[in-house]
Amino acid sequence: MTGSEDPNVPAQDEPEPERDIYVQAQQALERGDFNRLGRLLGQGEIDLATLTEELRVYQAELEVQNAELREAQVVSERMALRYNTLFSAMPLAQLVVDRNGLVLDANAFAEQLFSLEHRYLRHHFLQRLVIPLDRERLAEALNRARETGSQVVEGIHFQTDSGEVFGGELHMARLVGDDDTQVQFVCAVVDLSKLLRQQEALRRSEEKLEFLAHHDTLTHLPNRTLLNDRLAQGVSRAHRHHGVMAVLFVDLDRFKIINDRFGHGAGDELLREVAERMQGQLRDSDTLARVGGDEFVVLLEDADCARRAGRVANRLLQVFGPPFQIGKERLQVSASIGISLYPADGTEPDTLLRHADIAMYEAKSRGRNDFQFFHAEMASGVVEQLELVHALRGALRRHEFLLYFQPQIDLGNGRLLGVEALLRWHHPRQGLLAPARFITLAEEVGVLGEVGSWVLETACAQLAAWRNNGLEVPRVAVNLVLQQLEQAHFVDYIEGLLQRYQLAPAALLLEVTEAMLMRQPERALAHLHGLHRLGVGVSVDDFGTGYSSLGRIARLPIDQLKIDRSFVDDIGRDSGDETTVRTIIGLGRSLGLEVIAEGVECSDQVEFLTREGCRAGQGFLYGRPVSAREILDTYHP
Repeated sequence: MTGSEDPNVPAQDEPEPERDIYVQAQQALERGDFNRLGRLLGQGEIDLATLTEELRVYQAELEVQNAELREAQVVSERMALRYNTLFSAMPLAQLVVDRNGLVLDANAFAEQLFSLEHRYLRHHFLQRLVIPLDRERLAEALNRARETGSQVVEGIHFQTDSGEVFGGELHMARLVGDDDTQVQFVCAVVDLSKLLRQQEALRRSEEKLEFLAHHDTLTHLPNRTLLNDRLAQGVSRAHRHHGVMAVLFVDLDRFKIINDRFGHGAGDELLREVAERMQGQLRDSDTLARVGGDEFVVLLEDADCARRAGRVANRLLQVFGPPFQIGKERLQVSASIGISLYPADGTEPDTLLRHADIAMYEAKSRGRNDFQFFHAEMASGVVEQLELVHALRGALRRHEFLLYFQPQIDLGNGRLLGVEALLRWHHPRQGLLAPARFITLAEEVGVLGEVGSWVLETACAQLAAWRNNGLEVPRVAVNLVLQQLEQAHFVDYIEGLLQRYQLAPAALLLEVTEAMLMRQPERALAHLHGLHRLGVGVSVDDFGTGYSSLGRIARLPIDQLKIDRSFVDDIGRDSGDETTVRTIIGLGRSLGLEVIAEGVECSDQVEFLTREGCRAGQGFLYGRPVSAREILDTYHP
């Protein structure tokens, strides 16, 4: 030390004890070493104000850090809950697997889907949950997922523990945070079995709709649409190759009667049986189609079809020989067939069908249960017939039917006993037609029952109208058709009709034929008794033409016998017919029945009839069938 040195000034390199303690304490405070801090404070005095401020700052920092930690913990818990919800609660089968496909975890939906409990599903290999054929695809997908982080396997087939197989998709995603040695994947199994079933059902529905669009729902035969397509193709092929083709139009005889008598269910069953029998007579290359209620068409396209057509038609007719067992009924049915040939009878599909149809009607006109080839001479008459058939379907709706009335007279004094209602059809082109021209066709078409109801209703309405105009017509006679007599509630219908027009039951006389009584004797007899109790008169029309009922007539609740005009015409010329007339009159008198003769045209017939005891008649001698207005003008007092 020199003299110039101030002893009160410390050297620069000497430590400052208080400063050194403060620094160490601050460092201990920052480290959180509170034991060290306590020892330092014991060595000397420190600025307590500064230290308190430092502690306050440190405490604030700790509180911020704690808040951040709590927030991070909440976020972590929320993320864990979200993952648990996604993994466990979503309605999706999920698995956690390692890099080799070992199942480490599975949710409840996976357990349910694969029919395995959790303890058994764990430690399964993912490969065991798919069918053997898809396991190689799954292994390849796992390899790609390790490289790319995710993978989707479409069209894979899974299998449950019970062996059930279902189709679906597998979605794999690598779990974040795994190192390369502990790779894990979450796998979502999408069960597409329901969707696939729906798609399959849709496909089947589309196929069914396509089938129904081209096939008959009852017989499953091609329908008219498919027939037209095949017919057009057949014509085209025949034209290209200078070939031939045959079209057979098959129509069942009197099918409508079967429908009306036994019900549409029996009719449908019969059509199915008919289709099956006919199909058995045809080759695979032939087409059998159902084009209408009881109408079928056969297409033959082979080189020999022109000669084969007749043989095929004959075989088809033969299938109708044995009766058809429909429920408890054995039904005997026949058919009529018309044949047209390409190119002789036409070169267009519609022409061939029309000519085959014409030939079929020719077969019907020849007595049915037959086949006919088309020839040009048929066209003129049959075209008119076909025109009637088509027009009949809408004639009632177009108000083309009308009633004429023929007087029924007391042969002794000429008094009006009543009138018979007679149906006429005012055809727009062919004029006024008598029933003989269209009744059979109406039955074939299936409108006869509806027309019969119209006749009955119109006749009652006209009788009421005459009475309102001051003409007292004692009764109106109406011919019934079989379809009416077979109605279950026919008597109730008649009773309601009489009440509607305020007519007494005796004002209505219903005419039935012997043939109708023989067709359904039990139901017919029940209806006759019901009408008798009601007070409605019943007449047996054309009596004497069906001798089989003569022995039964005494048991029937009827009021009148009507002698057929064929017997009345021969009075004075044929002793046999005169004997028949005497027998009918005598039978009627012995049973207390009124007897009326139709077709009375001369006084000799009147003399014979009155001499034998017949009191009533109708015919041209007393008046032709006329309109309701003419009846009013003629008989109004």
